[in-house]
Amino acid sequence: VYDSTRHGLWVWQTPHFVDRDGEPCAPGMALRYMGLYFFDIAGRTWTRRTDVPSVANNQGNAAFDTATNSLLFLQSFACPGIGTGAQIIAYNVGVTPATVTTTPVCTTRTPTYPASGGWIPPQLAHRNYPAWDPTTRTMYFCARIANIDGVTYAAECYKYHRPSNTLSLLPAPPIASPPQADYYTTLVWDSVSQRVIWPVVSNNCAHLQALLVYNPATNAWETMPLPAGASPVVGASIAYDPSANAVVTVGSIFCQSDYGLTPGQLNLYLYRYGPSPAGP
Repeated sequence: VYDSTRHGLWVWQTPHFVDRDGEPCAPGMALRYMGLYFFDIAGRTWTRRTDVPSVANNQGNAAFDTATNSLLFLQSFACPGIGTGAQIIAYNVGVTPATVTTTPVCTTRTPTYPASGGWIPPQLAHRNYPAWDPTTRTMYFCARIANIDGVTYAAECYKYHRPSNTLSLLPAPPIASPPQADYYTTLVWDSVSQRVIWPVVSNNCAHLQALLVYNPATNAWETMPLPAGASPVVGASIAYDPSANAVVTVGSIFCQSDYGLTPGQLNLYLYRYGPSPAGP
């Protein structure tokens, strides 16, 4: 997560197994530690924050709120269909030890997709990356869920307004079924067009099954066309470049040849919702 105040990156290091904390990486090399680290881009140095606990299975699903000097970590468990579990944890890293506040995501309302209807948690709930609007200080995120029938998928999407500490349920996104299985849920904020962009991906090759755009001004979703052609679009890693006003998707992960791509093959795609920026 980029911290514009300190011009650096916050990284949660999570060895695959908890019992490897403090284990040597290799003979004569440094130890591996679970926990929160800060990388100073200008100084090119790493600092470990031992006052912040390690987070199991976290893979970067956080945002940085400059107004409160806080990392907002989305601890996503399958709240739709279950009714409990997910929360937003704010770590104020401007003080030592860091202070912590928690906001539950799942409320006491009746689940939209109840377990009694066959809805089950996503297989990889921790692979949930939110979009962050730094101007209004609003986080957007979606929780993918599946049905035990194996062919039906849905999603619940939320808006978290940090200044008022309020959570709102967004209109249901147009998720199709099948083959949109749960694999990654990554949203990015388009600061030029003021939109949330969600490239919906599935399977080990991270194929884009749909490209969804949410407009906070109209509280509505759009489904955008994907490029025509035989080669599938992939997006294991997704980022937004405000200077170019473009979303970049790249790469696949654990890709197998039977998914339609060569294992390890990289493909870079650029998507622009609004007009091109001025200049070359």
